Amino acid sequence: MATSITTEHPFTGNGSTRDYSVTFSYLKEADVKVTLDHVLTTAYTFQNATTIRFNTAPAQGVKIRIFRDTDVDAARFTFASGSALKANEINENLEQLLMADQELISETGLSNEAVSTDKLRDGAVTATKIANLTITNAQLATNAVTTDKITDAAVTTAKLADSSVTSAKIADGGIATADLANSAVTGDKIATDAVVESKISNGAVTTNKIADNNVTTAKILDANVTTAKIADANVTTAKVADSAVTTAKIAGDAVTSAKIADSAVTSAKIADGTISTADIGDGQVATAKLATGSVVEAKIANDAVTTSKIASGAVTQLELALDSVTTAKIIDDAVTSAKIADNAVVTAAIAADAVTRAKIAANAVGATELDNNAVDGPAIANNSVSTDKIVDGNITTAKLATGSVTTGKLANSGVTTASLPITL
Repeated sequence: MATSITTEHPFTGNGSTRDYSVTFSYLKEADVKVTLDHVLTTAYTFQNATTIRFNTAPAQGVKIRIFRDTDVDAARFTFASGSALKANEINENLEQLLMADQELISETGLSNEAVSTDKLRDGAVTATKIANLTITNAQLATNAVTTDKITDAAVTTAKLADSSVTSAKIADGGIATADLANSAVTGDKIATDAVVESKISNGAVTTNKIADNNVTTAKILDANVTTAKIADANVTTAKVADSAVTTAKIAGDAVTSAKIADSAVTSAKIADGTISTADIGDGQVATAKLATGSVVEAKIANDAVTTSKIASGAVTQLELALDSVTTAKIIDDAVTSAKIADNAVVTAAIAADAVTRAKIAANAVGATELDNNAVDGPAIANNSVSTDKIVDGNITTAKLATGSVTTGKLANSGVTTASLPITL
């Protein structure tokens, strides 16, 4: 038996609409029921006989069902024996039965939610009778879903409760790389010695993955410790093998004074022409360090050769430049006879009044040493000119002082007539 009478209205919430229509007939408001996503609710009121208003607008996508569920636990009216029968009461009792019947029988034979569990015959509900997504967790009995009830690939991540997949549930080799979430394999999940070389991707072992003091010499590939890998000041003497630091290993200007041991720089280690003036400390070039003949004139600074620097007898005639020995250069009494070469002292070399009597040796001034007319009267000591010093015929009248020729000075027969003046 079928009916076309409407006993329910389906709607879908939009998050804003609160008022919904009720177009089917009902005997009392309590017979009108409402579900939101299949859950009964009473959070609404009747605005009028054909409109209900939700306290809060159902959210977007919520399934709304407004339906009639006529109360048939008791007849609307009860008639006593001998009482009057009223048509409207009889009709309402009949409507109560009719409405209940309409709610049970829809156009397909049954109204929604009309079939309760005890109305179902065992085995009557087959897979084709169940609508998709109809069976929720609440409808399933504990342990009701066995392995053969689950289709292949039907258990998705969302279906698994947290921590429900234990080791016993996973087949050996069943977890592929794609099955593991990022960072899911922690240290305690990895068996001892399970991470072999082939499991480690290139560049995966960073500094913080290596425990302190675990990179031994055997772990380092030859020639792989580059300059950039060594922290500053970490290559100590003990780390360097004997004779390992060759010339090619030393950077330019890297060998500072502090790095050179005392007396380590021998002559063989110094390239010719390498040591400049700036490299030599003041007072560091001792006599023993100078090669014979190495100090030439160009190497001696002006005024650098003081008296104390000249060895006794070292300055010969060859070392003296012309006119270089001035009076100021000669100390008093320094020029002895032995220092003067024969004929070395010419008139131009002698300063005026420089040759005093004390400087002339006895018998040193002979006739050849005296210039013509050099010996004047004041130069001749009293009674120093004897007869033998006067050349014959050289005492002329002009040389005789007035009254100087006395009788005693005249030789016998020395005065002739010719020698006498004429007296008139």
